[in-house]
Amino acid sequence: MSQSLAKAIKYITSPKELQATLGLGTVTADLVVPSIFIGTNTVKYQHIEFDDYSLDDYNQSTGYAVTGIVATWKDLILTQDKGNALVIDKFEDEEAMANGLVTYVNKYILEVQAPAVDAYRFGAITGKTGIFKRKVTLASNTVLQEVLKAFAIMEDANINTDFGMILYVNPTIDALLTEAAIGKGYISIGNWNGIMDASVRMFKTAKIVVAPQKLLGTGVNFILLHKNAVAAFEKYKETVYFDQIPGHGGRKAEADIGIYHDCFVYDELVKAIYVCTVATHSIAFDDNDNHTGTMATLTNLNEGSFVKLPLNAFKVTGYTFKGWDTTAYHATSHPNPVVVYEDGAIVQIGQTDITLYAVWQSAS
Repeated sequence: MSQSLAKAIKYITSPKELQATLGLGTVTADLVVPSIFIGTNTVKYQHIEFDDYSLDDYNQSTGYAVTGIVATWKDLILTQDKGNALVIDKFEDEEAMANGLVTYVNKYILEVQAPAVDAYRFGAITGKTGIFKRKVTLASNTVLQEVLKAFAIMEDANINTDFGMILYVNPTIDALLTEAAIGKGYISIGNWNGIMDASVRMFKTAKIVVAPQKLLGTGVNFILLHKNAVAAFEKYKETVYFDQIPGHGGRKAEADIGIYHDCFVYDELVKAIYVCTVATHSIAFDDNDNHTGTMATLTNLNEGSFVKLPLNAFKVTGYTFKGWDTTAYHATSHPNPVVVYEDGAIVQIGQTDITLYAVWQSAS
């Protein structure tokens, strides 16, 4: 085995090296906090919080009441034990094999693991109970106002927005926000969170991070948060490299790449997270006459999205179902019904809730 291949195997079995690659690939790398791992998937970290936000009176004999900063070490169990076994075709040339091995592993981390970790973290953040949430469909004339409103709401909740703020946006909102804020002093290039050797795009005091929609979450416009509200942890398992796989002889090698990770939102800092999502609407179904059968209302449909209508489940004796109208009428008194949507049609969700009324035609 050449030195080159030995170095490649040393690289892919080094948790530190793999974690550095993961950090380059994840858009949520700023949320990872220093920690000490105990055993396999248990992490110990220092958590600092204020147990009381009120000031106490001075007492001549006892002085001030003890309060303020509480620093504790906490243990957390990481629930995400994820990974894959990479089966790699071997090259006769060991240098080519070494280069290929590193390339394949890095490609896997950047294109498979990193997006999966990001998507999980964003899901943990947006799914946390108690965070600020607002549903609105943003446009070029409203996006700036909505982001400024997010800052104002946090500041009103006593969140210090002078440092540590991150603004995650999808590509569309990033373009709209940049256009709306240009020349108004809200967007700049600067240092963030005390990191002086890297300049980033900033909106006010927040680092702008553009995240693909599929990672940010369905319908999420932007997330504004203080990094202290979220703790993400990651640890690579010991990578196992097999130079020969049973049944494949010397033709293939295998690398098992696994990672423990998780993401938590502190209960006491839920107000340091603001999530803006696309407005949602509903589609209700009305039989438009005496009927048999039921149809459930479709809810939480993102504005602007497309949805396939369920097939009609209503029946009216003596009438044939023709489709759906957006206006109510009585089937037996409307000889020339209008069909707006066919049965099972694809409908684009507008800016309001709608009710669809069944269109019936006499069977005689």
